Amino acid sequence: MNRIWRLAKQHPIEGILFLLAVVMVGFFTIRLLLFTIYWSDPSHRNIALEPWMTPRYAAYSWRIPKEDMQALIGKDLIPLGLTLGEIADEKGITLQDLEDQIRALSPLDHGEK
Repeated sequence: MNRIWRLAKQHPIEGILFLLAVVMVGFFTIRLLLFTIYWSDPSHRNIALEPWMTPRYAAYSWRIPKEDMQALIGKDLIPLGLTLGEIADEKGITLQDLEDQIRALSPLDHGEK
């Protein structure tokens, strides 16, 4: 441990950069772990679509490729952070119509839970 402190004192910039790298690795490891645990739970798969959901959430839940969801929603609407309900309003269709279009893209069983 003393050797680490001695190296950090001799090379402060490299020590700070190393510490920053360790913190970033820790952050992304925890983020990956939480993401994996959440989406591994079967109760988060194939759930009924709700107006509050984002296209990204619906795509993960229904295992729809990002490119397919972008083509359906429209690339200009996705960066705005709109929910499915807001996107349906923006496109002038009902939420049920949008849901039917999303379900048609999904390779999953389309039965309700």
